[in-house]
Amino acid sequence: ELTGLLNKAAFTRQAKKSINSAREGILIILDCDGFKQVNDTYGHFVGDHVLKLVSVCIRQTFRSSDIMGRFGGDEFIILMDRTSLTDIAMLRCNQLLKRLHETKIFPENSTDNQTIHASIGFALYEGEADFDALFQKADKALYEAKNTGKDKVCQFHL
Repeated sequence: ELTGLLNKAAFTRQAKKSINSAREGILIILDCDGFKQVNDTYGHFVGDHVLKLVSVCIRQTFRSSDIMGRFGGDEFIILMDRTSLTDIAMLRCNQLLKRLHETKIFPENSTDNQTIHASIGFALYEGEADFDALFQKADKALYEAKNTGKDKVCQFHL
C-alpha cells in the first residue's frame, strides 16, 4: 500500500506463475544504500517518503508488463518477463540508478541535496527455472554490488 507496488507474497505468486509459463526472464533485486541512516537521522516518515520515491523511479524505468514489488524493508524486486537480453537489463538498472541519483529526498529544501543510492543485482533464467534458486542468484549479484563499493549494478555469473 505504501509504495503502490506488490508486496512480497503477491510478487512471489505472480513471479512463480510467470516463470512457469515463460521460458526466459531476468530477476532484479534492489537494496537502498544507507536507508537505515535515513530512518535514524530523519525518522520513519522520511524513510517512507524515500520508499515511495524509489517505487516511482522503478515504475518510470521498467515496462508496465514487468512485475514489480517491494520485497521488504528497503528491498525491491523486479521480474523482467520474457526477455533474455542482459544488456537491456543492465541498461534499465543503470537508468534506474541515474533516476535515483537525480531524485532529491528533500526537494523543498535547497540546502539539502541528498539523493537516493542503491545497489542492484540481477540474474537471468532461460528454460525451466525455480524462483528460489533464481532469487539466490540475483541476491548473490546484489551482495557483490554491495561488497564492491555499493551504488552499482552487478549481474550474476556462474
